[in-house]
Amino acid sequence: MKAFGSNATAVVNAIDSLSKSGMPIIPNILVAGGGGGALDGLAAVLLKSLSEKK
Repeated sequence: MKAFGSNATAVVNAIDSLSKSGMPIIPNILVAGGGGGALDGLAAVLLKSLSEKK
């Protein structure tokens, strides 16, 4: 790994550890902007709450 350098090696090791942990790094619900402001955030929380109850 010396050819990659220490920073690149650290990134590769971090990604490898994350992939083995099973921890999701992409959100299950994406709320995109629509000009709703605080309502968008409230909708995200509500949808997350509903999806966890199943």
